[in-house]
Amino acid sequence: MSERESSWIEVARGLRPLVEEHARSDATPIAHEVVDALRASGLYGALTPKEVHGLELSLVEALDVVEELSYADGSTGWCYMACATTSAFMGAWTTDEFVAEVYAHGVPLIAGQLAPNGTGPKVDGGARVTGRYQFGSGIEHSDLVGLGYVVTDGDAAPEYRMGTIPRDAVTITGNWDVMGLRATASYDYTVDDVLVSDDASYAYAAPGSIAPVHRRGGAVYDLGVLILTCVGHAGWAMGITRRALDELRTLAPTKQRMGAASVLAESDRFLHDYARLEQRARASSGRVRDTFERAQDAADRGAADAALSAEVRSVNAFVTEEAAEIVRACYLMAGTTGLRSGPLERAFRDIHAGTQHAMVNPQHHVEWARTLMAASAPEAPTSS
Repeated sequence: MSERESSWIEVARGLRPLVEEHARSDATPIAHEVVDALRASGLYGALTPKEVHGLELSLVEALDVVEELSYADGSTGWCYMACATTSAFMGAWTTDEFVAEVYAHGVPLIAGQLAPNGTGPKVDGGARVTGRYQFGSGIEHSDLVGLGYVVTDGDAAPEYRMGTIPRDAVTITGNWDVMGLRATASYDYTVDDVLVSDDASYAYAAPGSIAPVHRRGGAVYDLGVLILTCVGHAGWAMGITRRALDELRTLAPTKQRMGAASVLAESDRFLHDYARLEQRARASSGRVRDTFERAQDAADRGAADAALSAEVRSVNAFVTEEAAEIVRACYLMAGTTGLRSGPLERAFRDIHAGTQHAMVNPQHHVEWARTLMAASAPEAPTSS
């Protein structure tokens, strides 16, 4: 990592006191002060092409930024990665006309659900979309709203597109009474016969590719929606895991469980279990970093394919599943301290909310395993 690259990690780390000051366990949305500071820092452009005022960081560096912000607060990290990813997509894959207007003065905040929950007929210049959406993480502060939809055009094959519309074109319906990630305010929203222009949208993938055709930015945008989405989700899980482990380590020298002969830090059983949790966290983190380094290399060589996409999705699910088990263990080892409002309690709530996301679907493991089964197997040893 270059000195310039590492500086963006320091920028994210410098925001930690502000983020922690406003971190909440209740359903109060992320504070405007935090969003304004993130805007001013430029970090929303982590994965956005440089041609449209983004930073276009490497995948691992973007991962580190998300991890750092999520360490400070899970809801802040979640909304950040959701908006930063969507803004990157629109900056890389939409038309010059769209970015000339929307990115003229910097990277906009675009929040919303890109799953194809809307449909609409093709019309001149776009499609008229109607749909019901969920999980609009960050929509409370967004400039624009993203949405996925299927375009119909007579007998032609339906086309899955991802687009963006003005925030005042959607109706926000709420429905965010949840266990974790409460401050993300990931509200449901609806659209009713709204024009989504071709300029403000892109096809999910070009024919025969895992990615849309990128109009700006480097080869990394050839990795496509799913791989780039996993950067944020994996970094988020890593940040939550590290925070839970650090909270437990800080607690251990003074915490004495009822009936115990000593504080946690003097218990061999605790030290043994804590060491194993650290090993698991560091092993899964290393696996994530290795995978994204190889993904970056594959993009640079023009070698990204469906097998790589399947592996990245499996790795993302794996690191989140490991995070849930590690954080739960930290919560149990902390005793009643874990019940109290604070970073460990939020980590426990947030990671279990995060495991419900579609990017943590167990099917991702099945799909990667199928690519492994289809690969050339080593020759069986011959009998003597």
